[in-house]
Amino acid sequence: MLNAVIALGAYAYFFWSLPLALTAFMVNVDIGSRVPSLAPYFPSYSIDANPPIPGYDAVVVDVALLGLFAIPHSIFARSK
Repeated sequence: MLNAVIALGAYAYFFWSLPLALTAFMVNVDIGSRVPSLAPYFPSYSIDANPPIPGYDAVVVDVALLGLFAIPHSIFARSK
């Protein structure tokens, strides 16, 4: 019974916080600076908040992320 209550609480928190965080990211709002009481829950979801990865060009990062997506999908798509 306690496990079910904890699971329902986790799902409720997830479905409450995820849309708020995604909306804040998409409209480029840094919730932590506008509402300090929410800073522990939404530390920095602004597009401009995180600096680029030092020493890497954006193209290198994009190709690496594409590879992380494409390689497993190509392997799983092969027929036996």
